[in-house]
Amino acid sequence: MFFIGIFGIGTQDKFLREVSFKCTGCLEDNAELFQLGKTFQLFFIPLYTFGITYVLKCETCNSLYKINSKSIDKILSTGNVSYDDIKEIIYEHDVHSNNYR
Repeated sequence: MFFIGIFGIGTQDKFLREVSFKCTGCLEDNAELFQLGKTFQLFFIPLYTFGITYVLKCETCNSLYKINSKSIDKILSTGNVSYDDIKEIIYEHDVHSNNYR
């Protein structure tokens, strides 16, 4: 968090819900949806949130996916995420790698 006098800028991570998504890293179905953003604060009280992004985290392998903002309403109402809802892969755990060379 960065403060100048009584004003500051911090980060905000908010859990939205558990969703069903077939992870490309481990092929499991359990994931969590988060809203990430920066907040403008006055005396540690958030006044305004900006730079909002939505991230999907696999509960099994911790792979991370950025979600299209246009898909959020559908995901929140149904609890299902399709591959079309993914904007980009931030981190993908490769459970199929072979380190036994």
